[in-house]
Amino acid sequence: MIVRRMPILLAVMSLCCAAANDVVYKRRATQADESYRHLVIVSLVWVVVFIGPALPLSTWPSAAIRWGVLSGLAGVSAHLLLLAAMRGCEATTCSTIYRLNLVPATLIAVVAFGEHLTVTKALAISAAIGALGLFAGGGRQVSRRHLVLALCACLLRAVMALAYKQGLDAGCGAMPLLAVNGLCWSAGSLAWLVAVSRIHLRHWNRHQLSWGLLSGILVSGNVLFLTLALARAPVSTVLPISQLSFVLTALLGFLLYREPLGGARLAGIGLAVCSVILLSCA
Repeated sequence: MIVRRMPILLAVMSLCCAAANDVVYKRRATQADESYRHLVIVSLVWVVVFIGPALPLSTWPSAAIRWGVLSGLAGVSAHLLLLAAMRGCEATTCSTIYRLNLVPATLIAVVAFGEHLTVTKALAISAAIGALGLFAGGGRQVSRRHLVLALCACLLRAVMALAYKQGLDAGCGAMPLLAVNGLCWSAGSLAWLVAVSRIHLRHWNRHQLSWGLLSGILVSGNVLFLTLALARAPVSTVLPISQLSFVLTALLGFLLYREPLGGARLAGIGLAVCSVILLSCA
């Protein structure tokens, strides 16, 4: 029983790391320039965490390089597009659209990769989508441009998750895959920081580095637990759980910052719990 539910536990651990990072990110990355600096530090921590375990391997599998590069480029592009979208609409709305990546990822996994979609799993995914809808309600109108940016970020994040799964199924191993992925994140975020944002590298302070280090550790935990779960279970089981981090983020926001929950969000939390329970029984 424990072995059968291990992917669910790993997905929940990924969810917890993501939610804790959301709180850190909300505290530190409120401005665009700050966000880009934060992303660079996070990606560098990611590389340091995973490059060590991957280095003892005499050769990295070609699948790790191929799928690691694809997932890394898709992931960093998705995050940069998300930051651009957040400039023109509420962070909550953008984050909700971003987390809807579970929908295209699940559909592609079922149609293209032959994953089995049971009735229980379909109900669980529907509950997760319903929870997202309840959390998204009440936001201000989003411009078409920023909506397109958020949707593109959502699709690229789905590509990242599917590339993880394909790389793991090809036998590349989690550590080499995540090491290559992190190198792509670092290169992409650093290039954007210097070339596009034109932010000088000397403009750093101790608070940025310390919060970036904490966020980097949480992000590393998020992707590690996600890949370990994907190595043991289908995308359609793992992703709907891992993308429910906004529920725990809302609870932490209420406890730490007294952010209101409201009836809709409480109902969304209930649907999210039902989704996890259904998937654990599927």
